[in-house]
Amino acid sequence: MSHRKAVFVIAAALALVLAGPASAATWRGTVVHRNHSARSIVVATSTGKMVAVHTRRAVRIGRVVRVNARRLRNGTYSARSLRVLGTRRRVRLRGTVTYVNRHRRLFTLSARGASVLLHARRARAARAIAADDAMPTSGSQVVTNAEIDDQGDLEAQDVKDEGDDNDGIELEGKLLAVDKDARTLSVSADDDDESGDAVAVNVPGSFDITQFKVGDEVELTVTKESDGSFTLQKADTDDENEADNNENDNNNGDDNNNGDDNNSGGGDD
Repeated sequence: MSHRKAVFVIAAALALVLAGPASAATWRGTVVHRNHSARSIVVATSTGKMVAVHTRRAVRIGRVVRVNARRLRNGTYSARSLRVLGTRRRVRLRGTVTYVNRHRRLFTLSARGASVLLHARRARAARAIAADDAMPTSGSQVVTNAEIDDQGDLEAQDVKDEGDDNDGIELEGKLLAVDKDARTLSVSADDDDESGDAVAVNVPGSFDITQFKVGDEVELTVTKESDGSFTLQKADTDDENEADNNENDNNNGDDNNNGDDNNSGGGDD
């Protein structure tokens, strides 16, 4: 079997596992983010797919884990068991860019249930003229190789643009403000509000805007407008109660166990 065909078969099998309705799935990846508000982590697989997993466990960013989880109605997962296998510093991430701050060299990469903040690598003096070239554009689908620093921050080393996302952009964040007259929502630019910034979401008249409450953790499907704002297509809640009622997290693998940090990555390429 050729290398390309083998990669396709593996990716297709993983997609089937992670897309199965309400059934248990098991996979391995690297923890790249923690959303304290939603009590979830984001696990990146070797292909860069970001999967949001609800868990009570405080797993550190950079840990390689094996997860057994149940898919929730909102498309995120609830961990049944989670085992730490080792540590990894370099990861691949795939998603849609939903926020860009060129001055601060920050951007957010979003997937179902996750909007993760990344720092773009600063260009050296010789490359300063092309510094903006390393920054992606909002609404584009990208793949990036990133490094995890000692504070758990993600630094994008390179960004490959794979075209605009025209299939509905996933946006996760904290609702910071609701303007009922203008019918707009202000949503944190990343799901844990690390950036301190917000993105604007226009709410069509077909939605009952009173359902949105400041402080809620929301999962939105949006489309991008020409002015850079977003228009709401679908709204879900991050159902912590459903996750809590079905979560055991009963396997070994806390950051204190003897299996932690003994493996440099365990094959999570």
